Amino acid sequence: MENKYRTLQTWFQSEQGQYILDWEIQKIHQLTKNISGHTAVQIGLSEHNLLLHSPMLNKIYIEPAEHTKIEKRITYCPPDILSLDEASTDLVILAHTLEITSNPYDTLKEVQRILKPEGRMIAIGFNPYSLWTLTQWLPYKRETFPFKRKTFVPVKTLQGWIQQLGFTIDHGEFGLYIPILQKTTHMKRWHVLNKMGDRWWPSLSGLYIISACMQPFCMTPTEVIKERIKQRLQQHTALAPNSTKSKTNST
Repeated sequence: MENKYRTLQTWFQSEQGQYILDWEIQKIHQLTKNISGHTAVQIGLSEHNLLLHSPMLNKIYIEPAEHTKIEKRITYCPPDILSLDEASTDLVILAHTLEITSNPYDTLKEVQRILKPEGRMIAIGFNPYSLWTLTQWLPYKRETFPFKRKTFVPVKTLQGWIQQLGFTIDHGEFGLYIPILQKTTHMKRWHVLNKMGDRWWPSLSGLYIISACMQPFCMTPTEVIKERIKQRLQQHTALAPNSTKSKTNST
């Protein structure tokens, strides 16, 4: 995991990575600026403050891989074993975290554990079916986009996991259809593809963002019926000795 995370960090410091990161930061700021609460957590890419516009007072930054150059405000913790209390967080941002961990589903379960009811999770990921990955056989692509698509989590897979864990998806967005070239000046010339892609081929985007809300626990109708039957049985058990005693006295 550490090697994959180092590659991710190094790439986001490159000219191409910074261009992609600027888009991600803009979208995250739009999503988080109106989310109320007390505690927000960012897991991954902690050197880039994705919680800058969040109104929450307590902001926690977690690095999924240990390294020497770590700031005081950042803590190290494996994403699938978070050192946070249950139901203690209002917002969690997964900044490409699911792509570098070997247990993405376990990471989501940890997010579910630390989120409060109606807390929110925002996940950013690379799309494994994008033009970026489909053209990786080109020689220059190995340098401009040095990631393997097999480590990416498909959108449908992530949606299924999220819903299975009791989340409700309230926002989803694809973005960036321009080719990743060696110079960002060349990339900007293809800017028109971003508008065309949103309309004509959204599933081929380079990135996706999914926002989901943790639903509070509520019993289903079946569980309600079971609970009522249980209460009736408890009442009957409590009354049974009295009725037996009264029959004995009457005889």
